[in-house]
Amino acid sequence: KQGTSAHEHDALVDCAICSNGKYHAQRGAYNISQCLDCAAGKHAAIHENTTVPSNESIACNVCPKGMYQDQIGMLMCQNCTAGRYNSKSIDVASGHDRLADCTICDNGKYSTSIQSISPSDCQDCGAGKHGIIHDNVTVPVNESVTCNVCPKGEYQDQTGILGCKQCHAGRYNAK
Repeated sequence: KQGTSAHEHDALVDCAICSNGKYHAQRGAYNISQCLDCAAGKHAAIHENTTVPSNESIACNVCPKGMYQDQIGMLMCQNCTAGRYNSKSIDVASGHDRLADCTICDNGKYSTSIQSISPSDCQDCGAGKHGIIHDNVTVPVNESVTCNVCPKGEYQDQTGILGCKQCHAGRYNAK
């Protein structure tokens, strides 16, 4: 397409950078509509208008371990929330494109850390406490973040256990 003024075409800075969360992989783009949204599970690199690395805005990066992105056209990835981890490879966006890719700590375990990358970040619930039952479909806000104290009439003498034991006949726990 023919330009309108030479001074608008005499330097690299005259070529606008695709906005954050978008990319364009081919040379010669002349319209912002040619910049495409990064797919879910990916994010665009942060850039400035003054210094642009050679690979800037030509591709989107897969979210790193411990993170995910469930929306398109995003600049950054979201952290896996406390009680979850994502240890999946950074080679494939499909392992980072939804919250469910952040695996929930096993029953009887908890984690208060965000952006965890390993099941070893999940710790056993202590004695006197139990883990929370959960599934990968519906997760309450505080899922697996903490362990619950055993209710009245129950106890737990082991660590990393899902439930509590009932007091034996002839015994009680009123606390």
